[in-house]
Amino acid sequence: MLLTRMVSCAFLLALAAFPAAANAAGERVSVPATFRDLGPAQANLPVRIALTLAYRHQAELDALVRAQSDRTSPAFHHYLSSAQFAAYFAPDASTYASVARTLNAAGFTIAQTFPNRTVIDAVGPSSAAERLFATEIHAGVQAGHGARYVNLIAPTIPASLRDVVTAVSGLDDLVSLAPRYELGHGGASGDALGGPLKGPKGGDGPLAFAQGYDEPIQHGAYDGSTRSIANVMAGDIRTSDLATYLQQFNITPAYQLQRIAVDGGAIGKYDVETTLDIEAMTGTAPGAQVYLYSFPEFTDADAEDAYNQVVSDDLVDAANSSWGGCEADKKGALGYYFAIASNSIFEQGAAEGITFPVATGDQGWRTCVTDRKVNETTADSDSYALAVGGTTLHVDRKGNWKSERAWDGSAGGVSVVFTLPAYQTGVPNVIASGRNIPDVSLDADPATGMAEFLDNQWFYVGGTSMASPLWVGLEAQIDQYEGTRIGFVNPELYTLLQGSQYSTLFHDITAGSNGRYDALPGFDQVTGVGTPSGWALAQAGL
Repeated sequence: MLLTRMVSCAFLLALAAFPAAANAAGERVSVPATFRDLGPAQANLPVRIALTLAYRHQAELDALVRAQSDRTSPAFHHYLSSAQFAAYFAPDASTYASVARTLNAAGFTIAQTFPNRTVIDAVGPSSAAERLFATEIHAGVQAGHGARYVNLIAPTIPASLRDVVTAVSGLDDLVSLAPRYELGHGGASGDALGGPLKGPKGGDGPLAFAQGYDEPIQHGAYDGSTRSIANVMAGDIRTSDLATYLQQFNITPAYQLQRIAVDGGAIGKYDVETTLDIEAMTGTAPGAQVYLYSFPEFTDADAEDAYNQVVSDDLVDAANSSWGGCEADKKGALGYYFAIASNSIFEQGAAEGITFPVATGDQGWRTCVTDRKVNETTADSDSYALAVGGTTLHVDRKGNWKSERAWDGSAGGVSVVFTLPAYQTGVPNVIASGRNIPDVSLDADPATGMAEFLDNQWFYVGGTSMASPLWVGLEAQIDQYEGTRIGFVNPELYTLLQGSQYSTLFHDITAGSNGRYDALPGFDQVTGVGTPSGWALAQAGL
């Protein structure tokens, strides 16, 4: 019997975070200035869409996820398998097949289905997409990315799909997401007893962060053994670069990197971000099996497919995203469709015990400005994401934590799509108008960045895209110590924030600003609840 049967009915609507009202269907969509419109698309232009389907028993799912994150509940840390989720919560097989038939009848060909029946991909001519979703598609050129198409009118989900489809991605193929790294300008100094802290040309090695945040790996054989973690990215890393990096820091991984190509992937596309993420995760959790979910491009549809593949496979404890977009880049009846889709998929991941840490961004409170209005970054603003902000970490010559302040590039603020989730309700300094980010932080300042080896050269890099994979490496260690996935940790983080142990579990960052929000005692919109004291968190049973 599903764990939901043990959950009190009082929880049934407690955690649901529905999207805030947005522009109505039929209104014009914001198109980035980088797109040069060349007029209506040819009727036979191929359009690839990804439809996200609604779950069954949604209230019970909300309650289950809440209970799994509540240490007073008998369901705490008791997670579903992907098969269990599909059997009870995913759309049933007949509904999934009905959506496919509707798309076929409208002129689409089914391009991909998933075992968890959450997303369905289809390809059809632009004329079919315009008819089915009451939109208008134009062709053009996006600077730096070549020929692209956009929908100029916010789509309408047809009556035949309205009860079962919650989001439609792919009515444009703009590259609207991007990595979040900043090249470094220096690094911390000194060596620790556990091994070298510095890269050959500056930047800190993995042990600097493990030591600085007092992670479990510094207290025994808690190196992520028996655990699996993932990086979700439109890119790849050279096997030889990873080997050189690990050799430099005298780290021997337990497993080889496993690559999973989503929608064909970007295998062989070696880049700074993927290399940083994999080196950070493998370096701080060398005992864990690391997977790379590589998708082709930073488009909504490709990214959505990658997230859905992660929860459908159910292979990993945590899946890192060091990239993102802006909530208000595109407008529609349900808000920014990618945010809606990813939030739904993240809730499925939560039910399975998968954490989705997402970097918040690197341009401070104004990281996202659309139509001269500030909004928030996504998918970190999703209620089921763990939003990871950034600090400037200072350690002594032995690598021990010395001081820390908010990094001025750390994105943070209040969502314009998602309402305030239950776990942030009543928390001091939280702004009640919407979901607040970030939730936690780690070092992100490029001046105290991480050493990286790519293309036969050493350099160093920072940004919240460094902080996020560092959290994933720490999480693998904590999962090993606890013998279970810690899963959707947000409710527990805010409970600990308001508990008597807070000062021993986190570094409360009270200095610095991101340009609008100041670091404050307790929670703030620059560093969240603070930075982790890893060993203490593991022992507390996060």
